[in-house]
Amino acid sequence: MNGLSAEYIKHEEFDFVDFGCKKGGSFSFCERVLGGKRGLGIDKNPVYVAEFCEAGGEAIVADVTQTGLPNDFVRFVCVSHLLEHLPNWDIVEKALLEAIRIAREYVYVVGPYFDADDYLESMGITFFWSNWLWHPTHVDAKSLAGILRKHGHTNFECWGKIKILGSDNVAIHS
Repeated sequence: MNGLSAEYIKHEEFDFVDFGCKKGGSFSFCERVLGGKRGLGIDKNPVYVAEFCEAGGEAIVADVTQTGLPNDFVRFVCVSHLLEHLPNWDIVEKALLEAIRIAREYVYVVGPYFDADDYLESMGITFFWSNWLWHPTHVDAKSLAGILRKHGHTNFECWGKIKILGSDNVAIHS
């Protein structure tokens, strides 16, 4: 099976969607930390979706910028380590707006920290993830906030996870 049918999805109740689900790695986090009960994965790669469904997950092959799901479809959407892989800011914006459209309560976004790229570069150092070719869009909090404000969304929070206290941190490269 390459994923769920639109007819199946129409008659089922999901409380969260995981954008870019791959093989379902974020589902445990969505359930354990965010309180999700039943999730629907979305990925553009049919191989990932098929493998996830064969392992017992529920997923569809779809573009995260136009999922085809109804407004307010789920309680929340998880966008975990996806936005930085999208090719440009226009696509990031469309994916973010699609997540907001299908979520009734909130959208949870997590990804690498790119906010200090310019400062670190001025010091001759960088985060190791900032040079990856498969991270073409360096998604930073200020730009995400700008997208949200541009579309009238003012209730959001941006948080950091771990403080990096010096250039000897394993995340810093010369």
